[in-house]
Amino acid sequence: MDYEFVTTCATCGKDFTILWVMDQIRVGPESIARITCPACEERFYQKVSDLIPLKGRRLDLLTGRPVRTVELVYDCPSCRMRGISITLVHTDLSWEELASETAHTTVCNNAICAQRGLLQKVKPGRTRLGTLNPLLKGCGRWNAGKFFRGSDPKRRSHR
Repeated sequence: MDYEFVTTCATCGKDFTILWVMDQIRVGPESIARITCPACEERFYQKVSDLIPLKGRRLDLLTGRPVRTVELVYDCPSCRMRGISITLVHTDLSWEELASETAHTTVCNNAICAQRGLLQKVKPGRTRLGTLNPLLKGCGRWNAGKFFRGSDPKRRSHR
């Protein structure tokens, strides 16, 4: 499977390359990633089947941030029950950007939860699959399965 692709920004029309190590089980031809253009820094959705493999030829193109497949785990903000929702995303975002963009609503079914059965807005607390690249600006220290420093002030972080 190819890892380096050429794509065109949906906003400014510039061509650029992206790296995407695809897990064939979790990334199919209908998968969609949200990526950032290195020229105009606008974000857009990119369908996997529309990517053009680079195939060894070197072009003088800008390089986008690497795309990862990440499984986000959401915990109940009321009772702290872990894993009330899990979402698979394909993204080039740092943890801070991803955590702020991927809030959604879900329901906790924990018998002792004060918000049981009610819709709650939740943000991801950790990831079970994939690693957010610590070399990207603003990523901090983050590894799969560990809490991110600052993701929730009531939780202890790994150092």
